[in-house]
Amino acid sequence: IIVISGIISSVKIDSVASKLYSDADILYTHLKENDSSKAKASLDSAEEVFKKHKVLLEATSNHEEILRIELSYGHVREFIENDQMGDALASCNEIKHLIKHLPSNFKLKAENIL
Repeated sequence: IIVISGIISSVKIDSVASKLYSDADILYTHLKENDSSKAKASLDSAEEVFKKHKVLLEATSNHEEILRIELSYGHVREFIENDQMGDALASCNEIKHLIKHLPSNFKLKAENIL
């Protein structure tokens, strides 16, 4: 049962990470184009997906990395609101980097679940 759960969780993490990365890539494009209204909409969508899967991510990943992703979303929002697109791009790159490594850092451990 544990092995099957691990396999299912691994497949799910790959799917979630792929969606999150795609959303972050879209956000990055809007930031690079200096389109704050589209960037805000993309950010809202990306955060919604992240929040929907946060429990799974916390159960299977390093909690500090999940917190860094969450904080980076907040930084991107602040930078967009203050029209600091360069800083928003940098934070978005951090999000992409962290999300890219979620599947390779997958660990179904009791300490993550508890």
